[in-house]
Amino acid sequence: MKTIKLLIFTAGILLMGFLSGCESSDNKDYPVAISFNNTTAVDSAFISGNYTLKGTVKADGPIKMVQFYRNFIINGAQDSVEMAATRIININKDTCNFTIHITNVAYQTHIRVVATQNDGSQTSALYTVNKSVRDTLIAYPGIQLGGLTSDYHSGVDFDNGVGVSATSSSLDAFFDIGEFGSTDLSQPTSPRFSDTGTRFATTNFTFAQFDSFTDDGSILSMKATLSVIPVKQGDVILFQTAAGRKGLLRIVSLTDPLGDLVVDEKIQK
Repeated sequence: MKTIKLLIFTAGILLMGFLSGCESSDNKDYPVAISFNNTTAVDSAFISGNYTLKGTVKADGPIKMVQFYRNFIINGAQDSVEMAATRIININKDTCNFTIHITNVAYQTHIRVVATQNDGSQTSALYTVNKSVRDTLIAYPGIQLGGLTSDYHSGVDFDNGVGVSATSSSLDAFFDIGEFGSTDLSQPTSPRFSDTGTRFATTNFTFAQFDSFTDDGSILSMKATLSVIPVKQGDVILFQTAAGRKGLLRIVSLTDPLGDLVVDEKIQK
């Protein structure tokens, strides 16, 4: 499933910029407003893979440059990538209209528009594109993990439904002390490993509902925001990986917070 991440980053992106406005040459900092699709709010567009985003950057004085970033890592803006051949430069006007054609949207994509004024000050706004076509859920039953006193791995690779070491390049989350987390749970104040970007949320789903889910329709609009979540036998929790793939974990058994854990997983295809 790692090929999905590569496909996202190699997706073709095209920008056409249309500029209009009044000339100005001073270097003062003016109020800037960025609107999308004729609204001032940041809206979400539910699409089936491709989307055209239109918007306007408007200031009370000259705009120097507008840049566009595509962020595939839901919980880490530091992983944003500037969209190729999209930067609009040497504007020197108070208005910049833009049109962006976004292709191969997988799960969720953020577009961040950054406007730079002549004095170097920046204003940004975020637009979120969510994929609305239902994906099949892939099932990985009986994943064995473990805490400090267990012989099983404490790391998990959600893409492939297996336990992995904490140093694995495919690591998505950690398990220990009765919790799932996106970083080293045994040393929360000074973690030995970087945040994986995976996030979690509680759900009210039953085991029977978990069994009945064959596509992601029931979890598509759910949000995972917790970096750490405690679990107990009988829970069904939501997760979302750094690449945006959502899934569910069913806690089948847990010997003790530091012991063996068995979970069933279902994840977007």
